[in-house]
Amino acid sequence: MPFVKYPHVIRLGHPDIEGYLEGRVYVTPKLDGTNSCIWWEDDKIHCGSRNRELSLEHDNANFMHWVMSDDAYAERLRAFCETQKSAIVYGEWLGLPGNKMVGHIKTYLESGFYPFDVKALTAEDDQDFHSGFASPDSELYRVLQEISGDHFLAPYAVFDNPTEEQIVAEIDKNNFDLPDNAIGEGIVIKNYDFKSKYGHHEFAKIVREEYKQDKAKRKSSVASNADIEKTIVDMYVTNADMEKCRQKVLVLLEMEEWENESKAIGMFMTMLFRDLIEEEMFDIVKKLHRPVVNFKVLEDNVRRKAKDFLRL
Repeated sequence: MPFVKYPHVIRLGHPDIEGYLEGRVYVTPKLDGTNSCIWWEDDKIHCGSRNRELSLEHDNANFMHWVMSDDAYAERLRAFCETQKSAIVYGEWLGLPGNKMVGHIKTYLESGFYPFDVKALTAEDDQDFHSGFASPDSELYRVLQEISGDHFLAPYAVFDNPTEEQIVAEIDKNNFDLPDNAIGEGIVIKNYDFKSKYGHHEFAKIVREEYKQDKAKRKSSVASNADIEKTIVDMYVTNADMEKCRQKVLVLLEMEEWENESKAIGMFMTMLFRDLIEEEMFDIVKKLHRPVVNFKVLEDNVRRKAKDFLRL
């Protein structure tokens, strides 16, 4: 069974997931870590990050080293994967227990691995990261939750046919693994029965800071041909986006703390612009009524906002 990446989680309200709130919907906490996974293949444990399979020589924030350690929780996860040979466990890695992972936006009370989904693959969907996820009422899900204990990112709210307002009201209720006065990064919304018009199972999200900035800016921003590129950047490149990109660069470059050096800055700006194009362009086209965009000017505006964020 080859490495199968976790699907990109789409912002709630995106056109690709129209009708997402029809049916049973689960709300889970969204953590600010690094996406990781574990599975069994060829009589041994394998580990992955969001985009690649890991090795002990090319790890990601020491995740595989922890999985292969004598930590009791890691041993239970390895045993689960060996028993459930068709399963891949996906979760958020917050760094080695007792250590704060470089790049965290939030000050979590505990580090470690926090599973949030498990999928059982068949030969037909080995390469399909959109299928095969176990729902919370399945035995596979229940067993993983049991062995993970307090580290499992279980749903904290369940709705049948909720309104968007009901879902939005859950944002400020997420303080998972945080001090009493802190609020989490956001929420993930899961409708395990939903399929997009492309036949894909999808998961949705609301990032708290993005939502609050987006709500304010959509009320005040009026796009014009003269400043469409700046309007796009103001609306879609949020502080949450930039902080998330900075975190990724810290991990990729194995930096202990952020320093404004050329390699890190270049990677940060490139990633920020790429994410804007890859993740937001369809939404931009729809909500700004197919604007004419000069992508060189758009990139310049991204870089300008990034420089302000980094205080360059």
